[in-house]
Amino acid sequence: MKEGGAASSSGAGSSSSASSGLRGVAAVKGLAHRAEKKIASRAATSDVGKKLLREYLDDSAFVCLDALKKIAAKDPEGGGAKKGLWLENTILRLAVKIALLFQHEQLLPRHFVRLQEMIDDMLVDVVRKWNNTRGGARDALDTDHEGLAERVSDLEKDLLRLLSPHISPKNIDAMLEVLAWIKEKQRIERLMHEKAFEPEMKLIAESLAKQYGLSVAESSAAADDESSAAAEVTLNKSHSYHAVI
Repeated sequence: MKEGGAASSSGAGSSSSASSGLRGVAAVKGLAHRAEKKIASRAATSDVGKKLLREYLDDSAFVCLDALKKIAAKDPEGGGAKKGLWLENTILRLAVKIALLFQHEQLLPRHFVRLQEMIDDMLVDVVRKWNNTRGGARDALDTDHEGLAERVSDLEKDLLRLLSPHISPKNIDAMLEVLAWIKEKQRIERLMHEKAFEPEMKLIAESLAKQYGLSVAESSAAADDESSAAAEVTLNKSHSYHAVI
């Protein structure tokens, strides 16, 4: 009887030890993951970090980021050079965190399907809007830029759904601030029509056009024909996008 009790006690002890061991391993892995995120987030703003991110982001992303930083520095209501650097660094840090979540399988490829489609549509719409506002023309499909701003808002909702369980409230707030800066309609108006921003906006449009197999207007010619603005734009990813706002 005592032997059985001892055996039972020993078995319970082993089970308890195993559970404690598993919890310990999980805790160590969790700590390592948090440390990895912290180190990688800092590295994201360095040349080394940008090199690492090139495994996940194509060249157009870095072209657009650099242009965005310069736009903020030029825009009297954009926050200046300091804000531009903050925008770039914040986007890079968020990209690193997402990459790590992907590496650790906390986010899976299927989680990104809808998000990628939304990003594609938004970026193609930027090229369309740029083409249709050359020469001072108005974008007949989205005159007040409400359509593009809504696309950013929809992207924001999906990012919140995807990332809120995994990243801190501080980083969520930073992400929302970046998106609010991007979707401000008065800023979109300035970027599309003011000469001061033309070099950076043209660079963004050309970079995105190359990525999606589109063309970029060199003058107001493309903007003069409203029917071309409503035409279907075929992406090089074998799906179609209709510029309907």
